[in-house]
Amino acid sequence: MAWTHRERVLAALNHEEADRVPIDFGSAGPTAIVGEAYQNLTRHLNLEHKAETLQQLKTQVYPDEAVLRRFDVDTRGIQSGKYANGHSRVIDAHTIMDEFGVTWRQTQGTQDIHFLHVGTADEVRAETGRIIDIFGRSGGYVLNAVHAIQAEVPPANIVAMYDTGIAHAY
Repeated sequence: MAWTHRERVLAALNHEEADRVPIDFGSAGPTAIVGEAYQNLTRHLNLEHKAETLQQLKTQVYPDEAVLRRFDVDTRGIQSGKYANGHSRVIDAHTIMDEFGVTWRQTQGTQDIHFLHVGTADEVRAETGRIIDIFGRSGGYVLNAVHAIQAEVPPANIVAMYDTGIAHAY
């Protein structure tokens, strides 16, 4: 019997082993993807379409349902409280003010590089499988990119990570 997305996520939350680890892609800022990386990915998958912006400052976008289905993603984001004038006001290229008047500034000059950025697709598959073996075996783990996928990540590496999650059954 095939597991539903709900059953798979509930198993992880209860630290129970499911048929495979649940996959999260873009349900919230940390698991999202920046616009340029998303355009590269959808072009790679021949699924080009306009994406909805999740966060202006980092130009993160919500993946389209077609992309979520392609990777058998188990989660969906909920965007509450959309305001007529948007969530924030752009102050400059690196600064926004949110709907509560809080100013957010993008950190400059930092770079978060790991295997998804610099590895080959085969290395990404191997490392993703290793991580799933360590954290996913007894439940409680959800596969995601943790920090929004950046523009320089090769689309083939994104595909390799999520396809490994789909195929890595217990």
